[in-house]
Amino acid sequence: MDCPICQAELEEQGKVWHAYAQRLRLRDAVRAAQHGWPNDELTSEMVRTHLREHHWIQPSPPGKGLNRSIAMQDALTTFQLSWYYLMLALYRGQALSRDQIYRMFYLDHADNSDQLREKLLADLQKLSFRSYLYQVWPDVITDMRFEDSGPYYFLNRQAVPLVERLEGMEPGSLPFGMYVTSQQQVQEYYLERDARFLDVIVAMREHLYRREFELDGKTCSVHMGIEHWYAPIQLHAEINGDQFSPSGLVALRAESRDGTFATLLPVWFEYDRGTEEAAETADEILRYAEYFESDFYKDKFPLLAENKTPGPLVVICEDAYRREEVGRLLGAKLAGQSVPIYLTERTTLLKDPYAADVLTPVGDSDQRYSLLDRMMLHTQLLVQRHVFSGTAHLTDPPAKELTRLASMPVAEPKDIDISSWGSGSES
Repeated sequence: MDCPICQAELEEQGKVWHAYAQRLRLRDAVRAAQHGWPNDELTSEMVRTHLREHHWIQPSPPGKGLNRSIAMQDALTTFQLSWYYLMLALYRGQALSRDQIYRMFYLDHADNSDQLREKLLADLQKLSFRSYLYQVWPDVITDMRFEDSGPYYFLNRQAVPLVERLEGMEPGSLPFGMYVTSQQQVQEYYLERDARFLDVIVAMREHLYRREFELDGKTCSVHMGIEHWYAPIQLHAEINGDQFSPSGLVALRAESRDGTFATLLPVWFEYDRGTEEAAETADEILRYAEYFESDFYKDKFPLLAENKTPGPLVVICEDAYRREEVGRLLGAKLAGQSVPIYLTERTTLLKDPYAADVLTPVGDSDQRYSLLDRMMLHTQLLVQRHVFSGTAHLTDPPAKELTRLASMPVAEPKDIDISSWGSGSES
């Protein structure tokens, strides 16, 4: 049976949506729906099914603008801890599908996957109806074919002050394009392209669950925190007048079981969709050499720059033919120079990013490497110098900068009379 709400004008659909969103009570939505359809042809079950299962178009948030104080207070007093990281992930990735969110944040927490998926659905719907997330189904906005049918979630207006706080931004500095209040803002081509690469980021995190590795002769657990994933929005720079955006940078936190070894292992990613000529792609990959010399990179990642150890670069291609083509061109351009650039296919990384044979070097070679082994090899200087502890971040300043700040004179307190407080003690 066709849903009469889905077939109605968007304004009428929005009235039902907003009625439910106010207090998340089904009877409010039923009342609004039956007001729009006076013949009482809509039952409570039909409204419930529409809100929970159908591919509706989410309307813009209510009100003329954002009340930052109320939005922040609501988030700080009602959010679960995992929701804060979800907001970070959505800002950095710009959009994640329901399945990607499940694998990134929920997969390792419950024995019963059906119950967990129900909780995931309830959480995402609650955040969407409260205008922290904007929910989009690809089949509503485009005829393009998506591997993941969605729905996809973007940051909505209510999340803005929280994300600014979490990312250390000045209030009001988050650009309008970084959150979505209407489906007209969603560009399906970029959504589909970005989702394919974000599958790799999700797999990087997912395949570390309940797993240990031998690193530096020690049994280690390895983690990928959301705060250690840097997306194009954070990596974008201007180099010699041209714009340049790495696809991603991930730092894996490795810790030995005996507590004697802890470090961050950085790895860079460049995603090659195959839409450009292979020679252009090879030239773009080699621009990382300029990027690592740029002022932006030195300011953003001072410890990596100071030690001249950015870590390996992994080029992700769509298939083996493209990987071999780009690899040969890179090998020819490098003319035998040794550079920590490796290639792989997207499907190979998705199967297991930490398998023994996922990476190939540039040029014509039958060699295969493990990602973690290459990361350890090309960051040995960082490990030996203990540049990053287990609690560090790649953006931390050098020790000499911290020492300089600590030695700066502290302003003397003003002469304020506080005698009326007393000490609260007879002594």
